[in-house]
Amino acid sequence: GSVLRSTLDAALQRYASALLQRHLLALRQRNVQDGALLVLDNASGDILAWVGSSGALSVAANVDGVTALRQAGSTLKPFLYQLALQQHYLTAASLLDDSPLDLQTAAGLYAPQNYARDFKGPVSVRSALGATLNIPAVRTITMVGPTALRDRLYALGLHSLQQDGDYYGYSLALGAADVRLIELANAYRTLAQGGLYSAPRWTLAQPQ
Repeated sequence: GSVLRSTLDAALQRYASALLQRHLLALRQRNVQDGALLVLDNASGDILAWVGSSGALSVAANVDGVTALRQAGSTLKPFLYQLALQQHYLTAASLLDDSPLDLQTAAGLYAPQNYARDFKGPVSVRSALGATLNIPAVRTITMVGPTALRDRLYALGLHSLQQDGDYYGYSLALGAADVRLIELANAYRTLAQGGLYSAPRWTLAQPQ
């Protein structure tokens, strides 16, 4: 018989669900069937909308994409560059070499590639992040180290990263690790808050 007050905004929840449906319908020809959406209030951490799947469009409609583990991909790059800037390895104008790279690791030779399979030559950090280039990101993680990046991400709430930095290696710069959308979205919220972390919330205090 108790009353539970949610942070969800009913109108925004309906809009978010419809928006995800429209977006996936537009991508149907590319065999994209599912997605998830989370809206957080930057200041409070309130969860305003939570859409875990595309429903009828999905082949796994009961899987909650907000909490399920998925590879992070390039979404981790802003945190990598922020760490490199904070530690004074780089500035936004520093040049990184976007050219073929071979790194010897314990697992063998690691040769990252850009998505477009081409090379830009010297590029600024600002441009490398804006164009989400892979090779400059890998060069950056060789400066800060996989352990430092993993620890920073964990401190930002990405607690799905249970292994140490050596486990993920240089590929952590390219998001070769499974994270949860709710963790990732809140990490971006922490950036928006100038580095001040707090956990997201989905319930409000009951009125006295």
